Amino acid sequence: SRADDSRPESIYVMTCCERNNFFDGGFLAVEAFIKIAGKDVPGIRFSYAHVEGPCIPDQFISQVVDQTNPLPNTGRHILKDGRIFQGRLFQMDGLFGTRHALPSLLTDKDVILVTGGARGIASLIARQLVNTLQCRFILIGRKKKTEKWIQDIPGNRISYLSADLSNPGEVKRLQLEKQKITLLIHAAGIEKSKNLLRKTPEEFSRVLATKAVSLHSILSCLDAERLKGVVQFSSIASYSGHSGQADYAAANALLNGTLENDIPVLSIGWPAWSGIGMASRGIIKDILETLGTVFISPDQGVDAFEKLLSGCLAFPPCGTLRVTGTGNRTGCYMDEEESQAPEQVANPFEDYRMSDPDRNI
Repeated sequence: SRADDSRPESIYVMTCCERNNFFDGGFLAVEAFIKIAGKDVPGIRFSYAHVEGPCIPDQFISQVVDQTNPLPNTGRHILKDGRIFQGRLFQMDGLFGTRHALPSLLTDKDVILVTGGARGIASLIARQLVNTLQCRFILIGRKKKTEKWIQDIPGNRISYLSADLSNPGEVKRLQLEKQKITLLIHAAGIEKSKNLLRKTPEEFSRVLATKAVSLHSILSCLDAERLKGVVQFSSIASYSGHSGQADYAAANALLNGTLENDIPVLSIGWPAWSGIGMASRGIIKDILETLGTVFISPDQGVDAFEKLLSGCLAFPPCGTLRVTGTGNRTGCYMDEEESQAPEQVANPFEDYRMSDPDRNI
């Protein structure tokens, strides 16, 4: 703020640290937060850049505040030698796995943990996997009552645990270390749309804890060497969220970061599903429909998940593979040569994108 209580025209956020202390998830989270701040607070130009090194040289500050710079305002990663890296999404020709290969990749010796798997999008995927695979499944949800569809599964292949995953103590109580888990599908999360200026710190922390803090609490209980991988349900909001989603966008962007111990990670930035999930109800649904957003059907989403999972198990990525599907252009996040793509397509996953977190500009 200024002495005369007027608002500033621009707010520039800059962070710095040495390369060995850099966490890409934190960088992506701040980037996502700043993008939504610019939508929630009209009239102020927001910008974010990270500088490699113990301090921020004056010439880099001048470079960031240069309004004639053709690069997008948010998400610049500046190295010591002045080179600039900035993330881009690139269209791929198609999904890189086959659903028919899953039974050979996940057998009756595997144990799959699904957080948030009792309801919503994750429940559809969990049900499909239960029908397709011979693995044992553990589902975690907030509600104490077990959903009827879980009770109807014959045998002892699926169990349900109730816990508030935002509370590390409750996660520890589950004693997940005894379950010999080989695959984690992390789909837990909450979304509470509210303008950033009206959102309380408690509300913000709750969204972050449920989506991001819970992941690290769970991983601390699992044997990293036993894990074949982690699949994270991120959101398209982490790339191009809407007003009121600052905390949700930041939490999902944290999931797009690299995990410790070089665990193979697939982070799926889901677009909106029709008839199910957070985007199918309330104000988010109204906003997306007003914007002409293309929703994917449940069948399309489940099919895409199985192909993605199959590909990542067959060819584990080094670190985190970030993917997203969208039927709309995502502005400056698209590679320049893709900027003429049609604004809508019949099936968003035909317009398929993989993010390259550090493309040299």
